[in-house]
Amino acid sequence: MVARFRRWAGSLPVRVSVSLLLLGWLLVDRVDLARLLEVSAALAPMPLLIAMAALVLGRMFVALRWQLVLGRSARDVSFRELLRVVYVSEGVGALAPGNLLIEGMRVFAISSRTGAAAAVGSVVVERVFALAVMAGAGGIGVLFAELPLGTELRYGLAALLLAPALAMPGLLLLRLPAFEPVENMRGIVGLLRRIVVDLLLLARPPRLLFAVLGLTVAMQGIRILQTWLLALALGLSLDPFLILILGPVGFFIGLLPVSMMGLGVREVSFVSLLALVGVGEELAVLLGLLHVAVFLPAIVLPGLVIYVLSGVRLEQRARPSRPVVRK
Repeated sequence: MVARFRRWAGSLPVRVSVSLLLLGWLLVDRVDLARLLEVSAALAPMPLLIAMAALVLGRMFVALRWQLVLGRSARDVSFRELLRVVYVSEGVGALAPGNLLIEGMRVFAISSRTGAAAAVGSVVVERVFALAVMAGAGGIGVLFAELPLGTELRYGLAALLLAPALAMPGLLLLRLPAFEPVENMRGIVGLLRRIVVDLLLLARPPRLLFAVLGLTVAMQGIRILQTWLLALALGLSLDPFLILILGPVGFFIGLLPVSMMGLGVREVSFVSLLALVGVGEELAVLLGLLHVAVFLPAIVLPGLVIYVLSGVRLEQRARPSRPVVRK
């Protein structure tokens, strides 16, 4: 019964229904459609084009970061192949509940080359860094944005969000024992151990940790920059610290398995947040919709085309056999 409910709760029909119901409620009860169409017709095209180009650049950062995290396991996987997998997984994953299918497809795609443990470990480590950095950005926004928040709530929420981001450089302070990653770890315990080992090994040498952290900051910064560019296209001049909140809100909403690409949930959240600074509901809804409008042509459609042409799984390469040494 529980398993059936979980499948039903994250199913495509339910997520489409949730998105349509929330958008319908906004358009019928909260938004002036004439005003919405008027604002849509006045969109500035250049920020939209720059936002799409930034999304493409961000996926290059993802592929490069992934290659660094994989380390020696990526010796048989090129940057171009990883970039293809990133595009395909995000294109097909647009129909997935949250990011679960995206991460699963990435693991499936490269596991034939790197092994399952290395593939899972790399994706989990990447996700840990992304969540920590985006939470930290939201923490900075909460701390300094001009929002009607009580002092205790502001500092408490900011501390909670900043803690994971501050813990990442803290890996350098750990005195790590002399261990090496084990290639053939079996079972859930072995997999968890592999993930922990992969995470800790990023701190040795420190430049690898800072490279991965820097690429993560750049990638998540592009997500936040995208929100600023879309606001610019609408003619909105928002507080930069508010943008630091809106970017993470849009990111974390996309992880929830309750809607299609965050549609509906993102718009409701933006309406609530932007109302605190006097932004109208039409502009808030349109800002949310523009996130999907630029994501579809820049990432989803190319990813689906690549998937149709070549699938997602990398072809397994035969490794050269070692010569037998006879004594």
